[in-house]
Amino acid sequence: MSEVPVRKKVAAFPFEIRFLSTRPSCKGSVLKLTKVGLIVEAQSLLLTPNEQVEVEFTLPVFKDTIKAILVCIKTYDHSDPKASSPDTKVRRLTELHFKSISAVAESILDRFLAQLKSGAR
Repeated sequence: MSEVPVRKKVAAFPFEIRFLSTRPSCKGSVLKLTKVGLIVEAQSLLLTPNEQVEVEFTLPVFKDTIKAILVCIKTYDHSDPKASSPDTKVRRLTELHFKSISAVAESILDRFLAQLKSGAR
């Protein structure tokens, strides 16, 4: 009798993103990814609308790394005065849209998003 391989389901989100052009460089978590852009949570990231940032992230499961330039569209800051640590008092979310992405990276991104969509059924 042959064994059927077990397919372990891996959560797509969140995954790590690195901000390369910020000083100092910092890391965050991608909470949502679309063809247009992404929403990230990064406590130490302070961007203003229309500000550009260079990022790099590795897609889960695919293990492909994407490097792109994005532009800040909106920032969402939520204050929690009951938070136990000063680091968690503010939840900082940033909406970023792709400004410059290579054709290869765009193709990888399309493939990843299609896989997510087909797996969500």
